[in-house]
Amino acid sequence: DESYEDPELSGQTRQFVSGQGGQQFGFGRQQGIGSSSQLYGRGQRGNFVNLLQFRNNVTVAADPSSNSLIVTTTPDNIEELRRIIAQLDTVPNQVMIEVIIAEASVNASQKLGFQFDANGIGKLFGSPITQQGNTNFPLGTAGSVAQNITSPISPGVQYGVQSDKFAALVQALNSDNRVHILSTPRVFTSNNQQAQVSVTTRVPYATSSFTGGLNIGSSVTYDWLDVGITLDVTPRITGDGLVTIDVVATASELLGFDTLQSSVDTSGRSTSILAPRTSDRTTDTSVTVRDGEIVALAGLMRDSKNTRVDKVPLLGDIPIIGSLFRSTTTSTEKTELMIFLVPHVITGDASARAMTEDVSKNVRRLVPELEKERPELKPRQTTPPGQGQQTPPGQGGQQTPPPSEGGQSKPPAKP
Repeated sequence: DESYEDPELSGQTRQFVSGQGGQQFGFGRQQGIGSSSQLYGRGQRGNFVNLLQFRNNVTVAADPSSNSLIVTTTPDNIEELRRIIAQLDTVPNQVMIEVIIAEASVNASQKLGFQFDANGIGKLFGSPITQQGNTNFPLGTAGSVAQNITSPISPGVQYGVQSDKFAALVQALNSDNRVHILSTPRVFTSNNQQAQVSVTTRVPYATSSFTGGLNIGSSVTYDWLDVGITLDVTPRITGDGLVTIDVVATASELLGFDTLQSSVDTSGRSTSILAPRTSDRTTDTSVTVRDGEIVALAGLMRDSKNTRVDKVPLLGDIPIIGSLFRSTTTSTEKTELMIFLVPHVITGDASARAMTEDVSKNVRRLVPELEKERPELKPRQTTPPGQGQQTPPGQGGQQTPPPSEGGQSKPPAKP
């Protein structure tokens, strides 16, 4: 029996021992003639696995309860199978993806600008990043990012990278042109595994109703609709230090409800079936960047109408003539959804601990600020009431002796 960690290891082993490794992974080829031909495949980390075609039959079965592979073959093939399984049964690399989801008015984004070139002194993020089917973002080295983030020469929104960390500095000109940060999560996922970030609100709506007789009330069945922003990311690590990320971003907005059906029961109560009406914005793209560099996605627009009423108190509420003392202004605002991604490849325990320590430092740095703004977050006293602080023996304090067997404590003896 051989232990395994990947649920697909059994299937991969079967493919290899049956001579189909090349067909399974797309890298197979045969050399020589006869049963001594060699097969080549890829392991979990993308490394080439040199496989020998076996002379006798080999059967492989998985036993999940014992976390093992059951291999039946001749003794001559055992050692070769051990080597193959050792190359396949490896922990896949993980990827931590830092995300910033922001929304800003188009006027604000044009005024403020996203200054990818920090003060014009070099460029920010390394080699150029190309988004397939969209704009090429010319980004460069990160030599002067720290100076530019701490002392920008012009107002606006600036995004930069200091070392391998993802830092965001948002500055707004005024309350009308403000960038709204919706979420800044960090997600961990394995290589070639999908991770999801959701910033949504669950909205209930009726799907069906039942109206009974005179003594039977009506019942309504409800369902839930998630409205907001959903981001699906699937990273794929390549052997040359690049990370390809498949991104599917969806932004949905609840516009209202449409009445599909209305009914009135015997008691005169009306029941309506309402269907939610939503507006969806979706982008599906694939980008390739180096470890620690930034991917910028934008272009998801939304138009919203705002109505503002200005009136003279009391006089503006008078029927008919109140319209002389109030004014109504309707404005249309176009907003843009922007998404920033930074992948970090985690290759081992040391890298994972470094990432965890970095997050812990950020949390510890924010704790004093949170306690200052919200005193209720400060840790409470854990000493039970009625128990004061006791002075340790030998430091000038008087120690009370334990109670005697009779249940009463005796006073300390006089010297």
